[in-house]
Amino acid sequence: MKKRCPLLILRESGFHFSCDVIIPYEPKSSLEAYPMLRIDQTIAALSTPPGESGMAIVRMSGDEALHILSKIFRSKSGGSYSGEWEHRRIYHGMLVGAGEEPVDEVMCAIMRAPESYTGEDTVEVTCHGGPLIIEKILDTILARGARVAEPGEFTKRAFLNGKLDLIQAEAVCDLIHAKSELQRKVANEQLAGNLSKRIQRLADETLELLGLVEANIDFIEEDIDTIDVPAAVELLERQRRAIGELLERASLGRPFREGYKVVIAGPVNAGKSSLFNWVVGEQRAIVTEIPGTTRDVLREPLVIEGLVF
Repeated sequence: MKKRCPLLILRESGFHFSCDVIIPYEPKSSLEAYPMLRIDQTIAALSTPPGESGMAIVRMSGDEALHILSKIFRSKSGGSYSGEWEHRRIYHGMLVGAGEEPVDEVMCAIMRAPESYTGEDTVEVTCHGGPLIIEKILDTILARGARVAEPGEFTKRAFLNGKLDLIQAEAVCDLIHAKSELQRKVANEQLAGNLSKRIQRLADETLELLGLVEANIDFIEEDIDTIDVPAAVELLERQRRAIGELLERASLGRPFREGYKVVIAGPVNAGKSSLFNWVVGEQRAIVTEIPGTTRDVLREPLVIEGLVF
């Protein structure tokens, strides 16, 4: 049986996004309010945090990724690479720009479709982490036909190409933003598909039961007994309980993912600052006998037994 695909909903926004620059924009029409970026275009973006560092990674994904790399990659001997790019192999050489000008000495990791994160041909260029070098490499790639990836577009393509489902795509974000070991473990379990498998099993059972019910309706005159009613009722009751458990865990899991907000409040000189310092384990608030010494709001993130506060 065919599985139904989830519907992606694009919500209207009064901004266009370009890298990390937000430009206010008033859409002129409904079509212009939802600019559709072609999924068959090759995209590129910095995959490591911006700023100065020893190394950085620029990722490129799409049908033209390897073709673009062939245009800008030179071997250590200075010649163009004319062979077949091998899957899961790293190539060492020089990236060149216009006029064969050397840009940076790089390592290029090749992941061919469909065995890549996005399901497309993917190149990860490891270069030196200077902002000017990164900008030059991106400019060189974009000049050969790629475009800048939208925020989250690599994961979006992984979803559209069937490499991840929506739950796993959300888990990628949770894993990146995990602030405790417990959050990391839970995000890894979701990324591995544990929750997705439970939901898919429920969906498959429901779809199979639906098929039997429709067959009973369509062939009612044939006097064919295709469904065991008591077994079907038992299945529905079991699914109702399973869905209820999932919903209950979801309500409990939201603060687990987003963190618990705790406020210490009380009358003047009640010991709020002393308690605050004891909880965070350092002298963050000034403690004196003078009433009203701490008037500013103090905030401090805290992890206790894997829970974020």
